[in-house]
Amino acid sequence: MVRLLLVTAGMVLLAQPALCQAEIAGASDGDRRLVVRVVDGDTLVLDGKERLRLIGVDTPETKHPRKPIEYFGPEATAFVRALVEGTNVR
Repeated sequence: MVRLLLVTAGMVLLAQPALCQAEIAGASDGDRRLVVRVVDGDTLVLDGKERLRLIGVDTPETKHPRKPIEYFGPEATAFVRALVEGTNVR
């Protein structure tokens, strides 16, 4: 069950870059923000130190102060990092 959910989530995330690129192409420069750092699989830090939570994305915890690192949490973080860190998003 867990593998099926991860595969499904991965397929949805893989489909998103094309949508993001289409939006960025039509965005004005003021609408774009640089992803400076990926905190975990569903939290980003943008330029200006603003934190952004991804809507509709719930990944396993890796940074919770009272919970252990959950299964596939580091993999989810690595995936989002490879997808958006250092890029401009809208």
